[in-house]
Amino acid sequence: MKIFIIAIIMACITVSSCHTSVAKNSQPLGAEDTGIHTMMHTDASTIYFDTAGNKIEAKQFAECMQSGKYTVVPDIKDGKLLSVKLKPSEQKITMGSLAPEFSGTDLTGKSIDLKALKGKTVILNFWFAGCAPCRAEMPELNNLVDKYKDDNSVVFVAITYDPTEQAKAFLKRKDFKFIILAGRSDIIDQYGITSYPTSMVIDKSGNVTFSLTTYDGTNVAQLDGVISALKKCSN
Repeated sequence: MKIFIIAIIMACITVSSCHTSVAKNSQPLGAEDTGIHTMMHTDASTIYFDTAGNKIEAKQFAECMQSGKYTVVPDIKDGKLLSVKLKPSEQKITMGSLAPEFSGTDLTGKSIDLKALKGKTVILNFWFAGCAPCRAEMPELNNLVDKYKDDNSVVFVAITYDPTEQAKAFLKRKDFKFIILAGRSDIIDQYGITSYPTSMVIDKSGNVTFSLTTYDGTNVAQLDGVISALKKCSN
């Protein structure tokens, strides 16, 4: 049985695509998680549902996901993926969409341009200082940055609408290792972000391949799995 996180379910179903999109888990994995997040196992017993809760074939599920009109609501128990249900996507940016381009200067004064990052995997995180779940996931996101610190093909960018000085003051108290663009409500509007935190992964072609909203303790495991899957797809 191959082990994949939910973010790359479609890689188990179809060879033609490495893209998918994921919604917030319906339930947290539980208190037994100790920092090495439980991976999500797919196998022949995983059940697929349409938006009405009717069982459908894996191939049909994959075709719906590839349309870019849906996200996924997974049912997970003890790290095992029992079922997945389609949910209409509410975001402007859906799976397979070309990521809107943006540029700017980060808090250290360095310029960043998404267009110039083509050929790299880019992880976007949308946050703000007053968001408790955003603060809660930062240490784990920092660990992910550390894991890929020697891999220049992976770039981590965090975007907040907090003004620059407010963001700097916050970061004196809370470490966040992403490249940070502050005061950028324009980018947030471009991407249609309405819930925080939201993370997205942009592949080497500039397409959004993954979207995850809110924080439930599995975010980093899912992001890491997507990064690994994209690396395999590009080999």
